[in-house]
Amino acid sequence: MAVTQTSESRSIPVAPILIAMGAGALIGWLIGPAARIGDFEIIRLFDFLGTLFINLLKMLIVPLVAASIITGVASLGSGRDLGRLGLKTLMFYVVTTLLAVLIALAIINIVMPGIVDGQPAGEMLALEAQAADVTASVQERAAASIFDTLLSVVPANIVDAAANMKLLGLVFFSLLFGFFLARIEMPYRQTVFDFWQGVFRVMMRMTEMVMRLAPIGVFALTARVVAKAGFDAAGPMLVFGGCVVAGLAIHAFVALPLLIRLVGRVSPWGLFPAMSPALLTAFSTAS
Repeated sequence: MAVTQTSESRSIPVAPILIAMGAGALIGWLIGPAARIGDFEIIRLFDFLGTLFINLLKMLIVPLVAASIITGVASLGSGRDLGRLGLKTLMFYVVTTLLAVLIALAIINIVMPGIVDGQPAGEMLALEAQAADVTASVQERAAASIFDTLLSVVPANIVDAAANMKLLGLVFFSLLFGFFLARIEMPYRQTVFDFWQGVFRVMMRMTEMVMRLAPIGVFALTARVVAKAGFDAAGPMLVFGGCVVAGLAIHAFVALPLLIRLVGRVSPWGLFPAMSPALLTAFSTAS
């Protein structure tokens, strides 16, 4: 079963999103948190549009991830090297995730983007959370052992894992499904594969449609934050954005090339052009 999987998504232009962000900041600053049209609070419209955009993005995640992984693994065929490739992929995922976490922790502890004048920046950014809820969440995660983490990769109920966005469990199930799909007899193998390939193509079209709405969603989200907090939120947001970009740059252009060179013993720079279609797809479908 030789199948060539191509990406149908197109990169979303950055300029409209940046313009929408600037326009949202200006409109939010001009109207403030109490602006009304009659009895209707304008900021509620921004809440609605921003939440709607985020919900549309979340709606796509489960079927897009499942279909892309299943078709990708199944298209590799049923060769003996597939199991070895799966083990290497898992190890690569674990190691690169660990490196990403360490880089992020180092940057966060050096820059401390969530602290302004010694105080948390949550109120300045119009972010609301109960201290007790945050403390309980942190304590719950801290109490989890390595075995609990590994068990979470294998979901007892795949429907529950999908409904609660437990993506590691979904990825594990999709890998297994694609692995064994490549090992069942014809014509069932081709029928099931064609179904998931169709789902993947539909989801890519839906993703492209949703991302065309990104300027509206970004406008609403930015207007909401600025309307509630004013431009005082710009400083912490820029610092946080700088930390994110710095972490991604260090991970992509320092950690990963070193890992590929030292462990894979190949030139890392030749891989970037080969990975560019997948990277552009990931970038264009990011929130």
